[in-house]
Amino acid sequence: MTPERSRGQSPAQIADHNSRTILEALRRTGPMTRNDLTRLVGLTVPGITNITRRLLADGLILEDRRRSPNAQIPSAHYFLNPDGAFAIGARRRATGVEAVLIDLLGTIRARTTRANVAAAVAALEKAAGKNANIVGTGFAYDDSAGADGIALSERATITATLAETTLGQGAPENGLAMLLIEERIRAGLFFNGQPFAGVHGDAGRIGEMRTGDDRRLLDEVASAASFRTAGTKPAAVNAWTKQAALHLFDAVFALTGFLAPDRIHIAGDLPPAVIDALIAEMHRLNAGRQREPNALVLPAISPATYGSDSVLVGAALLPFFARLLPSPLAG
Repeated sequence: MTPERSRGQSPAQIADHNSRTILEALRRTGPMTRNDLTRLVGLTVPGITNITRRLLADGLILEDRRRSPNAQIPSAHYFLNPDGAFAIGARRRATGVEAVLIDLLGTIRARTTRANVAAAVAALEKAAGKNANIVGTGFAYDDSAGADGIALSERATITATLAETTLGQGAPENGLAMLLIEERIRAGLFFNGQPFAGVHGDAGRIGEMRTGDDRRLLDEVASAASFRTAGTKPAAVNAWTKQAALHLFDAVFALTGFLAPDRIHIAGDLPPAVIDALIAEMHRLNAGRQREPNALVLPAISPATYGSDSVLVGAALLPFFARLLPSPLAG
């Protein structure tokens, strides 16, 4: 993993690449010694020493000394400082601009809903404290409508997948699909180590699929808007869940047939118990199809690690990718 000095790559760019590599190694693996880092990333011990010295000075990592098995002298172990950097993730919803503040480990430290982005950012900066190192704000927007000129922005479906692949269960070898069930239903796709949005940025608009024997639009029968319309009585919720799962299963079945992802996660505005019930019902439907000869095997389906916060947490990762960590985003 030692970077090669390519044409036009300055020493500062090489140093930045190496720093990002070390921070990512510590984020994924946890406390490590210089020798551990050398074996993992392929840099020399002097190189690791220089990088860790800079990261310590910047407050991004911490050091302690631990005695390894059979070692006579305690070794310095390095690990991420969760308070070393913070980032804000925001999106516009019907109720206003929702935003969260996360630390370098991805833990949500504060949240707010305000009338606009500036007010939301100001509230979270205050919550973080005047000495907090807030590296930036990321904004998640819906589909291809744009983000009002905000530099660090991505589609909500993509930020939701970034939260899962970076901080959740990771990026599986054969990719994943994130079903985002909100006012509309969309899919975030992650393949070959990168999010996929399609040539025109419209990939994943599965809410416009016609599903079920009645060929209804998926948005009409399985969105969060349709769930609210169904009512809150247990019998109504149960009826909605069965109908929505039947239509969602058609969409999942199609995704599996064309893309064959390793995993499918569900995030969005539905209550966690309803998401669990949808998944259970889809597994039941799948069990029935497995009796057919050569039936398509569905991937594992599970709730997203960050649930309804997936979009916001993924948006907050954008400043970290811009400033501190290797970015999975093309370009």
